Order: sequence, then structure tokens, then C-alpha cells
Amino acid sequence: MLDKDNQIAQNLYEMRIHGKREFPFVIYKKHFEENKLKYISLHWHPEVEIAYVESGKMEYTVNEKKYTLSAGEAMLVNRLELHGATMLEKCSWYAILFDPKLIYLFDESSIKHKFFENIPFHNIILSQENVNMLKELISLDSSAISYELKVLNILTNIYIDIFDNLNIDSISISSKTTNLRVKKILDFISQNYNQRIKIEDISKELGLCRSEVCKLFKDNLNTTFTEYLTKIRIEKAIDLLESKEANVSQISELVGFNSSSYFTETFKKYFNVTPLEYRKNLKK
Repeated sequence: MLDKDNQIAQNLYEMRIHGKREFPFVIYKKHFEENKLKYISLHWHPEVEIAYVESGKMEYTVNEKKYTLSAGEAMLVNRLELHGATMLEKCSWYAILFDPKLIYLFDESSIKHKFFENIPFHNIILSQENVNMLKELISLDSSAISYELKVLNILTNIYIDIFDNLNIDSISISSKTTNLRVKKILDFISQNYNQRIKIEDISKELGLCRSEVCKLFKDNLNTTFTEYLTKIRIEKAIDLLESKEANVSQISELVGFNSSSYFTETFKKYFNVTPLEYRKNLKK
């Protein structure tokens, strides 16, 4: 779950259009707080994403890699990469998304081929110089006549700095095969979370043995099947608590819990409040 108005499609693609079609660039300011949103589940989208932490600390996951980002740190995640975030400390951060076509302009461009298709990394921690550029980007006046040109100039300069200082030997590349399998697993859970699914169902769907599926969860998601499924169900429950008038018992059933009491108990472990208290706090 991202923001209240952001929906994840069945295949984990974001359905939100980031920015405007005539200028596909946007900056979101986000917050992780106690008893509220503490994580963003794994998803991917066709835009490049840059995460910049203004205060606090969070863990950013890209494919099977985990990164701790503290205040003043940032990282770039390439398009179509599986990524998510988890709160480590109460924090304020920015998500900057843009279509790389802003930089490479057209499909036959050598810039697209060299810097966006055959890049030697999936994600990269940005330098302090890049962070300074991001601060400048965030502070731009969007009403200025030259706003779009300034945005394009800063984004291009960030890429120039990245490739001028790229240490190929320090880059670890994610396995495309593993990444595809993980995406298929998460896609299956996204479509069936409200059913009584078991890890054997995933094994059958992917044609893998149970131990291989368990290993994919442990090595790439740092969790178990049961823990991940529970997290997704809680996430879906929050959407229903925020957007519908269904009662707690109905929501429990809609997201796949066996009983409303177990749903309430599990929800409280995540947010320190019951689902009903969470809804009342939203109304306040």
C-alpha cells in the first residue's frame, strides 16, 4: 500500500499515473509514523524512482537486496524493478518518479540504449553531490516558466555524475531469473490473498518444490510465506477501513482471515490499535 489514492494492480504494477502525460515527473512527500503507515509493499512501475530521506530512517528493498537509508541519504531504483520500503524510525522522505524518456527522448536514441537499457546496475546509493542536486530539485518553484527545463537539467546532471563515478566492480547485479520468480510469487499472492492459500499452491503454480519456494521467501523477501501473506491481508484491510463502511467482521472475511477475533489480534500487533480504533482515529 502506498498512499490512500494509490492502487496496486493485480500484477503489482502501480495503476497511478505519475505526473502528467505531457511531463511525466512527480515528487511525493511521504511519512512513516507509529500507529500509522509503516511500510510500502513490493511493487514496480515503468518510471525510475529516487528515494530521499529527509529525517529518520527506513529500509529500502530492491529485488533481493536491502538498504538502510538514514536522514540525508538517497538511492535510485531503475524502472520495472521490484521495490518497497519499511520504517526503521519515524521518518519523512521523498519519492521522486520520472519516465526516463524525459532524458532519452525517443526509442531509437543511443542515450536510451547506453544509459537506460544496458546499465550495469539495478539500483544505486547516490553520492552527496547527487543528494545536493535532489535538494535543489525538491526546492524548485513549479510555477516558474523554466521549471520543466530546470527539472530536466538536474536529472540529467545526476545521471552524468553517476556514470562519471561508477565503480563497476562494486556493483552487484540481481538475478533476472530469481527476480522473475519472486514477481510471479507476489503476483499469485496478490490475486489470491483472500483465499485459503498454502505454500504448496505456489509450488504447484511455479513448478517448484516447497523448499525452493521457502528459500525464495527467505533469501529475497527476508520473511516467510505466512508472514508475507498476513502482511498483505493487513494492508488490504487498511484500504477497506479507509474507503468502505464494511464492519470489522466483514473486512476480516474479505481479506481472508478465518475469524474477526484473529484479524483484530493480528492487526493490533502491526499498529498497536484495533481495526475499529484505527477507523475512529481516521474519522477524527
